[in-house]
Amino acid sequence: MSVPDWLLAVQNYMKTLQYNHTGTQLFEIKKSRPLCGLMETAREMIRESLPIKCLEAVILAIYLTNGLTSLERFPISFKTQFSGHCFHHVVLGVYCNGRYGALGMSRRRDLMDKPLAYRTLGELVAEFEGSYKRYQHTLKKSPMKERSRGKSLSPRRRQASPHQRCAHRRDKSPASMDRRPAELSTLNDGYQIRI
Repeated sequence: MSVPDWLLAVQNYMKTLQYNHTGTQLFEIKKSRPLCGLMETAREMIRESLPIKCLEAVILAIYLTNGLTSLERFPISFKTQFSGHCFHHVVLGVYCNGRYGALGMSRRRDLMDKPLAYRTLGELVAEFEGSYKRYQHTLKKSPMKERSRGKSLSPRRRQASPHQRCAHRRDKSPASMDRRPAELSTLNDGYQIRI
């Protein structure tokens, strides 16, 4: 299965879970929690099949894309204001073969996923920013606003990931198996995030 097809399958799976409109987050996500703990939460989301919000969707998307070795993944967060209230949103940015896209969940279809079709990260973020403007949201924080303040939020490649630097350890990641799972249900528990 090609990377774009896999990303579409992941997004379609998350859409079947639906967006959680209850106002309460059904799965606890602590950003300080180790990655293996967050991946356990992702497995719990799959087991429970309950509706999810944007942060939960990012964790689930990380888990479901672990086997895609050619895919770079990174969070893209937004803070907006509407009618005096602040709103936070996050999607999982993805980069493969010179193209950017995104995976995620939102109440609004155009604030969820984007196909691997954008030549630059700026084009991808501008697409999200345009959607917010159509809903009369004022952007308070976005990757492009942060970049103008001298804070680059774009993915940067490191010389070698910690996983590669510790090559003497037994590699349990899906990448080491040189095969991709045929279905979402056959994913194993290897973890890797490249930012």
